[in-house]
Amino acid sequence: MHILILPSWYPTQGNNAGLFIFEQAQALAKHSDLKVSIINWGPNEFVLKVRNPFKTILTLAKFSSQREEIIRHSDNLTEYKIPHLTWTSLIKRGNYPALVTRLISFTSQIVKAEGKLGLIHAHVTFPAGFLAYYMAKNLSVPYIITEHSGPFPFREYITAKGLRDIVAKPLSATAELVAVSNPLAESISQFASRMPLVIPNSVDTDFFIPDPNFKFNQIPNLFTLSQLTVNKGIGDLLQAVRILKGKGYKFVLRIGGGGRQAAYVKRLADKLNVSDYVVWLGGLNRQEALKEYQNCDFYVMPSRLESLSMVILEAMACAKPIVSTACGGPVDLINEANGILTEPANHISLAKGMAAMLETYHKYDRSAIRDICLSKYSPQVIVPQLMSVYNKVIS
Repeated sequence: MHILILPSWYPTQGNNAGLFIFEQAQALAKHSDLKVSIINWGPNEFVLKVRNPFKTILTLAKFSSQREEIIRHSDNLTEYKIPHLTWTSLIKRGNYPALVTRLISFTSQIVKAEGKLGLIHAHVTFPAGFLAYYMAKNLSVPYIITEHSGPFPFREYITAKGLRDIVAKPLSATAELVAVSNPLAESISQFASRMPLVIPNSVDTDFFIPDPNFKFNQIPNLFTLSQLTVNKGIGDLLQAVRILKGKGYKFVLRIGGGGRQAAYVKRLADKLNVSDYVVWLGGLNRQEALKEYQNCDFYVMPSRLESLSMVILEAMACAKPIVSTACGGPVDLINEANGILTEPANHISLAKGMAAMLETYHKYDRSAIRDICLSKYSPQVIVPQLMSVYNKVIS
């Protein structure tokens, strides 16, 4: 079977947004007999920011040197890079109709090279689902959508009359609608005519593994990996650290990640007088992130909203207990065996959860934490679920 994957986000050098989509494509190619093609039009790279002229100029300069490219990742996973400029969907639908035309033409070439197409798998209703809707009509193949975005839908896709057609049409016509968590499925069902099937993302449990020589740190070592923004709860986390410091708790919080609000949150740490408790790691590659997961005593996920949470899955794969806000997807992931849930956007609740974990982190059965991850979120478990959907749709 030959499937075509359309991402709405895709990783680039220095930006891992959408990495889980590429990793799912890798897992499908590795753990099944599928032939997998993935089209990368630069959804993270070549988006023009109307309100940021300087960044738009830089994007245009970068785009001018781009060419179409075929990247063979493995015998049955091929990436087709088709650079295309897009912008907000509120202006001429973001230039996506022009992209549809290009993709239909290019997909015909892919079919000639790779064989008959069985279905299109779009990740996120807009833009990928929008593209799949029109491509499927022209190519006479079914498509499915996996929705990852939270909140669903984004504000720009809602009008006084309901969903804009760029979202409503793909949702209504998709052969199968998948959500990555139960809370996200509930949100989607309020706008769709069906309850989505829930299939979470998988995590690479061959890469994210525990350190067999791990020993608890003399001073507890906490780890967080995130974009440094308000919505990711970094400010809430720093406020919680201030409370814990005031109560005499001793620990080191190592924070990985960057983002446009990095300078602000670092100033906030100084203002709250907690900089002596925090180590700013900056952006981390996968190997560096793995070492941090392996070396920490427990993981903290302070976000205000997550449709799932790949960092929680990665921490679980490394056999670490977790303190997380109950901000959507984490409700599916965290239980008494692997961590503590706290209220989102509530630094007092987060501090209480962290304090409880500081008292008990050494009591968790870490092998059991990894076993939970292996039994529910490994590629060997998730790929058969996706294959079942593909076979059902095609038959």
